Amino acid sequence: MQLASSHDHGPERRGLRPAQRRIVRAIAQALLSDADERGLPIPPDDLWLDEVVDDFDKMIGAGSPDIRRGFFALTMLMERMPVVMMGSVRGASKLSLADRIVLLEALENSRMGLLATLMVAFKIPITMIAYDQGEALAMTGFDRPTLASLRGKAPIRKPKGSLLVRPATGGRA
Repeated sequence: MQLASSHDHGPERRGLRPAQRRIVRAIAQALLSDADERGLPIPPDDLWLDEVVDDFDKMIGAGSPDIRRGFFALTMLMERMPVVMMGSVRGASKLSLADRIVLLEALENSRMGLLATLMVAFKIPITMIAYDQGEALAMTGFDRPTLASLRGKAPIRKPKGSLLVRPATGGRA
């Protein structure tokens, strides 16, 4: 099933290799998860997650070769972060959802700026894509169906006592 998307990142060129897509999907799942009343993680809807990863892939694919190579390095680095941050030999994509959330929080709160920046390199584009349209955008309080939707024209209100005069149909004030 093909989901409609308002994201237009050029041709259908993909920028992520299959292993990278798996890593990005695991990171996106942790970033977009919710928590139940007991604090246990609830993963996001699979269709929504797939659409986010597809749009992320297309966004990277529309970039320059340097962008694609850079994100290759970032995804491989992110996959190995559990060794550094948690002492786990498992890759980030192989961790449980709860452990991935702990990993991302540790990266985000790291005193080493480069580790926090690694987290931001994924967090910003993933959340921008995820909350860009439809129900997800409405959850943010945005009042239109997409970020690109035009606002309705607000009527011009003449302040009380204003000298503002609207032009008559003849063009003169």
